[in-house]
Amino acid sequence: MKYEHNRQKYIRVQCLINIRMVKVYYTTSSEVLCILTGMTPIIIKLAEVVQRNNIMEKTVSRSFELDSDVELKHWLHPTEAVTIKEATGNKEASV
Repeated sequence: MKYEHNRQKYIRVQCLINIRMVKVYYTTSSEVLCILTGMTPIIIKLAEVVQRNNIMEKTVSRSFELDSDVELKHWLHPTEAVTIKEATGNKEASV
């Protein structure tokens, strides 16, 4: 995250949600609350989403062979990777 105060706001909101789910004291740490509820910390999830979005934006213009081994960081989003064509009689229509 770019700004620390935004990070703290996200953590505070997740703590309030977790406190109500587990019904513990307000002094319980956010890490312990995530463990008790089984939820991933929101900062980690946000970092994953940002990283995935950055990867997708960089790989949109690349083309890959279908049967080649590709690292996860180079995977295309399914909607950008495949074009499905439906055969109707003698004509092919794109879906």
